[in-house]
Amino acid sequence: MPDQDHITKTRLVIRGMLALLKKRVRRENLAELIYLADNKYYLNTGKSITGIQYIRADRAPVAENDIIAKQLDSLVHAGLVSKAPDPFKRDGISHHYWVESPSAVWQEVKAAIGMGPDQFLLGIVMLILNHNII
Repeated sequence: MPDQDHITKTRLVIRGMLALLKKRVRRENLAELIYLADNKYYLNTGKSITGIQYIRADRAPVAENDIIAKQLDSLVHAGLVSKAPDPFKRDGISHHYWVESPSAVWQEVKAAIGMGPDQFLLGIVMLILNHNII
């Protein structure tokens, strides 16, 4: 079970990713981006940004205890992340997530996670946006 520090960092990373992307993102895409940033940071430093443990799954690694989805829902409930149904899927399950005032959110997240992790988040997002992956 994740401790409070991991939960706090996960919530910061979720908001940071959404702020940097400056667009609506599906939960699956967001979870994958968080994994990529966490993994790249771990390979370079030997530490995780979030402290999330990942489980090998068929299509992609999945966060243990579904912590990303749970914290995303918690952020929506707290009014820190916005959510709307995915207009292209009428299944009632798929949603898009985003933050209002992305620049202000990024400054808050950057100050909280510190130099180093913020550069990895920024690097992953720039790579994604430059290659139009999401």
